[in-house]
Amino acid sequence: MDDKIRIGVIGCSTIAKNSTIPAILKSANYKLAFVGSRSNDKAKKIAQEFGCEKYGSYEDVLDDNSVDAVYISTPVGTHEEWVIKSAQTGKHVLCEKSSTTSFD
Repeated sequence: MDDKIRIGVIGCSTIAKNSTIPAILKSANYKLAFVGSRSNDKAKKIAQEFGCEKYGSYEDVLDDNSVDAVYISTPVGTHEEWVIKSAQTGKHVLCEKSSTTSFD
């Protein structure tokens, strides 16, 4: 039995491609389960690049019951929307922060 946490990636940003997805693949505790993008072609390309069988839209990631948690790497202005939608599915959520947000 595979005890790894299955991660679905929402958004194919440079950070996701260069840092987060490689870290998921190196981890003993996580598995890349799904890649989602606004573009099906981009999702397919990134999924193939990293050996992930499942790819599709952001909604496809959330609809997949095999995904335990989502990593949100969408444009900053859409973070709130996708964090809320992800949480509503009962999945764990990890979201990139925006360096332009000020909490002062």
